[in-house]
Amino acid sequence: MGASIRDMASTCGAFARSLYSYYVDGPPRPFSASFAITNHCNLRCEYCNAPFLKSGGLPLAKMLFILVALIPFAVLMSAIMIAVCSFARTFKEAQNYVTPVIFAVLIPGGIAALPATRLDGIMLVMPVGNMVLLARDVLMGAIVPFWHVAIVLLSTTLYAAAAVAIAANLFGQEAVLFADVGSLKTLLSRRFRKASARPTVSMSLLIAALLFPTWFFVQSALSPAGGESAAGQLIGSGLLMPVLFVLAPVAVLAYAKVNLRQSLALNVPPVRYLVAAVLLGASAWIPTFELNVLQQKLLPLPSMVLEGLKRLQEAIQGLGPANGLLYLAVVPAICEELFFRGVLLGGLLPTAKVKTAIITTAAVFAVFHFVAYRFVPTFALGLVLGYLCWKSRSVIPGIAMHLLHNAVSVSAVYWPWHQKLGIDPDSVSAHLPAKLLVPGCALFLLGLWIASRSPAGTRPRSVPVTGLAVSAAGSSGN
Repeated sequence: MGASIRDMASTCGAFARSLYSYYVDGPPRPFSASFAITNHCNLRCEYCNAPFLKSGGLPLAKMLFILVALIPFAVLMSAIMIAVCSFARTFKEAQNYVTPVIFAVLIPGGIAALPATRLDGIMLVMPVGNMVLLARDVLMGAIVPFWHVAIVLLSTTLYAAAAVAIAANLFGQEAVLFADVGSLKTLLSRRFRKASARPTVSMSLLIAALLFPTWFFVQSALSPAGGESAAGQLIGSGLLMPVLFVLAPVAVLAYAKVNLRQSLALNVPPVRYLVAAVLLGASAWIPTFELNVLQQKLLPLPSMVLEGLKRLQEAIQGLGPANGLLYLAVVPAICEELFFRGVLLGGLLPTAKVKTAIITTAAVFAVFHFVAYRFVPTFALGLVLGYLCWKSRSVIPGIAMHLLHNAVSVSAVYWPWHQKLGIDPDSVSAHLPAKLLVPGCALFLLGLWIASRSPAGTRPRSVPVTGLAVSAAGSSGN
């Protein structure tokens, strides 16, 4: 812990010294650079001629924002250093282990230092590079969209959480205690792994951390150019989602000898949870709609986002009802629930508090949608889905609720039933009529009440016994 704090202090101190040198010494000479983030990432590029430099004043507000934004990055780098150096037996050996890590950090930092590199696309989720670009744009006075800042900070936080979980998990391994070649092989060799009922926290977060930039890159690659239809992106996402969200995590779990049925929570739930799922799925769009209206009044949607929503509706209409429901309701409901409420929530519940596990899973679920303006309603939906999965100890009710919720939204594109209910399709700031809002919220609350009426506990813990893992019921505080 002391080493981690020193690493974070050193990171922030190096960053502050670099900023101070920039404004005291003036712009650097051509081809010179000062690595502001952990002394590796180029921030003092010759093209960084900030307009506020001429005024002679220090942009204290911007510097403070960057220093605060640097905290998750400092945690990420500290966790990586601790994890790598934990295998070293001497200080000199630890330095040898750190050297490849430094060179690995230089690669994305160097890419971000190029004048033509912009904070867009895959660079938003590239570790190190996204933070360098954010700091550069803020210092130069460029207009950075809010959702760009959100993706950079949230993605770095996700990477940091995964790194911390991995570093903490390594301290319980025999490979760290003996630190020899033979024991290190046991970390990756399947033959030496013990069977377990659930994935560990570090495994679940690592899978999520690797999947996040991969899925972002896929969405960026499938995004249509100006004027093109988004139908190709919808179809491509629907085809790749089972591979990335289900098959890839299942392959990792199978290699680690994790029980797939319990990890994915493929248990048959009591009927009452299916009833609750139907009520919640049929009525969840009403509180979600009201959240969007409130958000629109506090933070209006840009015209570009509204135009994108119209193009999306046109693309959905072009798919037809069968394909639209398949790619936007059935596939996302199954794949996302198996991953977020199966793999991720299943890895967090045995060790974390219930509230912490559900909130964390809902936040990651919302971040994976890559739209800052949908974060609040998606996060709220994730909370309900996580709660339903925890109470029923099964992912099936969550799939049913998720599928029905998406199907209701998609069906409005093909069959304008919302117009018959008095909803203006062209307005994003008008509340629902009371005759629809009151019974809809009543159905939603009824679904929550049915789901909460039975006793619930955490999923079974994995207790190793003679090389295997048996299920032992555990309890967790709220």
